[in-house]
Amino acid sequence: MADLVKLPKPLRKALRRLRLRCEYKPRLWARIVANGFRPRRVLAFPEVPLPNTTFYKLCHLHGFSLTRNPALPADLAIWWEDATVRRPCPALGQRVLNQGCGDISKSRVDAVHAEVFGYSAAIDPTTYVGPCVRKSDRNAVHDGTVLEAPIGRAEPGFVYQLLLDNRVSDGLVEDLRLYVFGGRVPLCCRSRRKLAERFSNDVVEAFLIDAREVLSEEEADRVQRFCRGMGLDYGELDAVRDASSGRLYVVDVNNTPFGPPAKVIRNLDRGQVFQTLSRPFLDMMSSSVG
Repeated sequence: MADLVKLPKPLRKALRRLRLRCEYKPRLWARIVANGFRPRRVLAFPEVPLPNTTFYKLCHLHGFSLTRNPALPADLAIWWEDATVRRPCPALGQRVLNQGCGDISKSRVDAVHAEVFGYSAAIDPTTYVGPCVRKSDRNAVHDGTVLEAPIGRAEPGFVYQLLLDNRVSDGLVEDLRLYVFGGRVPLCCRSRRKLAERFSNDVVEAFLIDAREVLSEEEADRVQRFCRGMGLDYGELDAVRDASSGRLYVVDVNNTPFGPPAKVIRNLDRGQVFQTLSRPFLDMMSSSVG
């Protein structure tokens, strides 16, 4: 393990993906055999999900093979492209999950959030007074920086947002990762990070729970409306509960999510994590076929 850590990062990533393929391909074949050699296929276009994505793992666990070849027959399709703003999705001859989710930039997230919730985290940093956060408008950059506003001018390519108070102790902050299956939000991962690393992707601990434990009925309805506004059928939302106002803020959308963070989930073991995610996943897949 120590020797693996010393390897260049691209090589470490490649080895992890190879390990995951070796773990999940036999499970896929076993399910195909158990299904009487009747394979089920998902067309993922224009890219095939990587082995460290949640979708790849769940597909393989339940006997769905993946292809990006539109000429092959497929039970269902998903528009899969790891980009903040995607290329137009071509006609694929069937319903396509996430077909309407072509822009997940933070500026787009803020705009849809304001339409659905009546408020958002976005601010004008040249007039706002107080601490704020500057983030790249692109997805998955994790470059949040706390600034004191007002500032002279806003930098192109960045968004400026309220500094939301999501502290749960002196040393930890909590984010709510909401799982979206078929446009519904049945599950939430309460993720905690060190306060000093609040904008990083390093989770200290997490708890996978029913979304109703953290969302009111009205909030759950608005989150589903938000997903429709974003065109998101499958993916994950990053949300924050602001302690001072009690308001819920969706601050990020991911339509090609990695995970799940099974190693840091405290209330379930790895098998239970996938079992919990499998129920809404299979509901989504069965309702999307055809």
